[in-house]
Amino acid sequence: MIWWSKAKKFRALLDGKGLKYVKVFASGDLDEYRIEELLSKGAKIDAFGVGTRMSTSEDVPYVEIVYNFVRK
Repeated sequence: MIWWSKAKKFRALLDGKGLKYVKVFASGDLDEYRIEELLSKGAKIDAFGVGTRMSTSEDVPYVEIVYNFVRK
């Protein structure tokens, strides 16, 4: 399934459960071109996290890592 299609289905699932107040946030390997593509295809995304693709050159390798910190 295409990424923008998943976002549409996820939004419909949330709305169908009465969760219209929940915001959809997308991140990971995003840049202005990918965001424009997603929005032009009708992806139901409220906010985007942009980082690595904005701060690194395409000819310099990078590692995409996600850390989750939970405080108990």
